[in-house]
Amino acid sequence: MLTEQQIKDAMKKSGVSADIDSLAADDIFTDNGLDSLDLFNLFVELENVTGKEVPDDDVENLNSINDILKYFNC
Repeated sequence: MLTEQQIKDAMKKSGVSADIDSLAADDIFTDNGLDSLDLFNLFVELENVTGKEVPDDDVENLNSINDILKYFNC
């Protein structure tokens, strides 16, 4: 089961430039400075952590930590 802390750790490891520690679970990534490269790197790291591949069509709908938690923990 993926946790919010694991997602934030993956963000740090993938080099996301936003203020990750102050990012709330329901904050929209793009509203907080994450760009498409940040998101690509994040999902590569999450795939490494979970072993679950995320299709490109699904990535478009994963816009917050809560979205990612719902997706990976279903």
